[in-house]
Amino acid sequence: MKLKLLLVFLLLCLFGYIYLWASYSRIYNVIGEKHLSSPFVSNTFTVGNSNNEGQAKYVALGDSLSAGVGARKIEDTFVYSYAEKLSEKYWQVNVVNLAWPGDESIDVLKAQLPQAIAQKPDYVTLFIGINDMHDQVSLEAFRSNYNDILNQLLVKTKAQILVITVPYLGSNDLIRFPLTHYYDMRTQQYNSIIKSLAQNDRLKLVDLYKDSRKVLNASDDNYAEDLFHPSAKGYLLWSKIINAD
Repeated sequence: MKLKLLLVFLLLCLFGYIYLWASYSRIYNVIGEKHLSSPFVSNTFTVGNSNNEGQAKYVALGDSLSAGVGARKIEDTFVYSYAEKLSEKYWQVNVVNLAWPGDESIDVLKAQLPQAIAQKPDYVTLFIGINDMHDQVSLEAFRSNYNDILNQLLVKTKAQILVITVPYLGSNDLIRFPLTHYYDMRTQQYNSIIKSLAQNDRLKLVDLYKDSRKVLNASDDNYAEDLFHPSAKGYLLWSKIINAD
C-alpha cells in the first residue's frame, strides 16, 4: 500500500514537472516564433506645436516596451504619446529613443545611459526591468543597476525623470496557472525596488503595474500577436496612465 502511494506521488510530481516545463517553454517559444519588431525606423523624431514657444529634448531609456514592439507605427507607442504630451508646453520636442529590445538594467547602465547623458535631456523616461525579471537577474543586482542609473541621471543631467514600474505582461492564453502567480509575485518584487529608489523631487513615479494589471488582461485585443507585447490598443491604455497629471 505504501509503495503504491509512493508511486502515485512520484507520478503526480512527474506530471507536475512536465506541465510546468511545457507551460514555461511555451511562453518563450510563442514570443520567439512571432519575433515582433520595433516600428521605429530611426531612434530620433520631432513633435511640434506651433502654438507654443521653446524646445525640449526627451530621451527614452528601456527595452522593447519603450521601443514599441507590438505596435505597427510609432504614433501608437507611449514614447510618441509622451512626446505629444510635452508638446503641449513647447514649440518643438526633439526625441531620442535609445530603448533596445531585449535590454536589461545592466544594458541601460552601460550602453544607453552614456548616450542619454551626452544628449543633455530635459526629460527622460526610464522603463526597464521586464527582461531582468524573465532572465532571473537577482534582486540585488537589479537594485544596484537601477540605483546607479538614477544617480547618474540626477547628477549628470538636469532632466525631469519619469520612472515607470514594471507591468505584468502576458495574455491569459500565454501564461498559465500557476506561472501567472509566480510572474505576478516577481513583478511586485522588482517594483518594490523601483519604488524604494524613486525618492527625489526630480523623479516622478508612474505605477503602471498597479494601474494596468487588470485592465490590460481584460481582453486579448490589448496584446499583439505574440500575446506578450501590447498591441496599439494596449499601448493606448498605457499612454493614458503615463500622461495622466
